Amino acid sequence: LLQLLKRDDGNSKLPDNVFLDFENALPTPNDQDRYEVVEGVLAKSKDILDGLRGYSGATEPIRQAIKNNECEKSQVAAWKAVCPLVSCLNNYYQYSIELEKQVEILLGVLCSEPPMESLDNHQALAKQFALILDFVLAFDDLKMTNPSIQNDFSFYRRMRNRVTAYSDAEEHEVSNEVANRMSMFYAYPTPLLVF
Repeated sequence: LLQLLKRDDGNSKLPDNVFLDFENALPTPNDQDRYEVVEGVLAKSKDILDGLRGYSGATEPIRQAIKNNECEKSQVAAWKAVCPLVSCLNNYYQYSIELEKQVEILLGVLCSEPPMESLDNHQALAKQFALILDFVLAFDDLKMTNPSIQNDFSFYRRMRNRVTAYSDAEEHEVSNEVANRMSMFYAYPTPLLVF
C-alpha cells in the first residue's frame, strides 16, 4: 500500500493510476463486520471535531487563579471552570484510543495483499482509512491552533493534588494513570499523527 504512495525512481511496476470509488464503495461480505465497527467509530468524529472547534478554554479563570494565588475563591472558580474541559479532553483522548484500534485493523486488512489487489478488493475499507486520515489532520490542526488545550490541562495537573477540598467536581476527574497518558498525548503538537 505504501508502495503506491512512494513513487521514487520510475522503475516501479505499479500502475500510474489507482482508482478508488469513494462515492459508491460498498464493503464486501467478508469486510462487512469490520466496516460496520469502523463506521460506528467514525460516526463520532464529527462531534469530536465540533467539540474541539468550540473549545474555548478557561484562560481567564486560570489567569485570575495564578494572579491571585492566595485567593481561595479564584482557585475554586478556576478549578470548576477547568474540570468540565478536562472531561472533554479525556473524551477526545479516549476516542483517539478507539480510533487507533480501528487503524490497526484496517491496515491489517489493507496490507495483507499486494497493493493493487487490496485496493480493488477492499475499496470500502480504503475509503474508511482515508476518512480517518482526514479526521486526524483536522483534529491535529485544531489542537495545534488552540493553546488553551495544553494550558488547561497543565493547570488541571498542577492543581489536582491541591484541590481535594473543592472536589464537588469529582465526576470530571480522571485517574492519575489516565492523566499521565493524556499529558503525553496532548504534549505532542499533532497527537493523532503520532499513533
